[in-house]
Amino acid sequence: MTGTTLSLKNDVYDVDCIKKAFKEFLSLTCPKLKTQTVSTYCSDAFFILEQLPDKWVKEILYNTVGDDKLQDKLRIYIRNDITGARVCPDKDARSYTKHFWHLIRFLRILSTAVDGRVALPRRVGE
Repeated sequence: MTGTTLSLKNDVYDVDCIKKAFKEFLSLTCPKLKTQTVSTYCSDAFFILEQLPDKWVKEILYNTVGDDKLQDKLRIYIRNDITGARVCPDKDARSYTKHFWHLIRFLRILSTAVDGRVALPRRVGE
C-alpha cells in the first residue's frame, strides 16, 4: 500500500474505493453490526494494513494455507510492535487481528473475482 493506492497482484486500486467496498462487504456479511461498528472495524483494518510491512501483507494475502498460523503470527506481531505500549495490548491485538482478517478475506475475494474476470472463457465445442 502506498498512501492512496493498494496493489493486488498486477492491479492498483484507490484506497478510498476499497474502503467503501469493504464497508459494504462488512455490512452485508455481518448484518447485525451497527454502522458505527462497521466503521470501527474498517478503520482498524486499514490502520493495521498501513502498519504492516509490504512483505507481510503479500504473505498473508497470497498464502491461504495455514490461516490459523498466519493469524497467530500476525497477532503476535501486532501485540509486540503496534499495541505493546497500550493499556490492554493483548485485547487490542486480538481485536485488530480480527478486524484485519475481515479485510484479508475481502481482498482475497476481490483478487479472485479479478482473476476470474480476466480469465479466458471456455469455448463450447473445443
